[in-house]
Amino acid sequence: MTPIEIAIADAAQSALPEKSSYTERELTDAAIVDLTNQKNLAYAERNACVAAIAALALQRGWPVGLGKHDLTDAAWDPTWRNIVFVDLPGNLQVSWHIHDSELADFAFLPPYEGVWDGHTTEEKYARLKMLGT
Repeated sequence: MTPIEIAIADAAQSALPEKSSYTERELTDAAIVDLTNQKNLAYAERNACVAAIAALALQRGWPVGLGKHDLTDAAWDPTWRNIVFVDLPGNLQVSWHIHDSELADFAFLPPYEGVWDGHTTEEKYARLKMLGT
C-alpha cells in the first residue's frame, strides 16, 4: 500500500462500525467523512483562536474588524469571502478568511475600515510570532 492508501485506510477505520470486511468504496467514503470531520474540527479550533486574538485586539484598541474578499474574484468560493482583519502594533496586518457559517462567532466585530496589505500566510504567522518577542 502507498502512504496515501494507508492514511485513507487508517482514517476509514475510525469512521466505520465493526464489520468483517468492507468494499474499497465503503473505506474511501468513510475516510472522506473522517477527514472532513477532522478538517472541520481544525477550523473550529482555529476560529476560537482567531476570535480570541480579535477580542484581545479590541480590548487593546487595535484596529480590528470584518471585511470582505474582493467580490469580483470569480475564482474565490463565495461562502469564504468574510475576512477577520487585525492590525498589530507596528502597522502589521494579519487576517483570516471565515466561512459564512462561522460569522456568528465574530458578530462582536465592527466593519474593518482598512484594506488588505497583501501579506501572505507565511508573513501573517511571522508577524504574530513577533508579538511574543
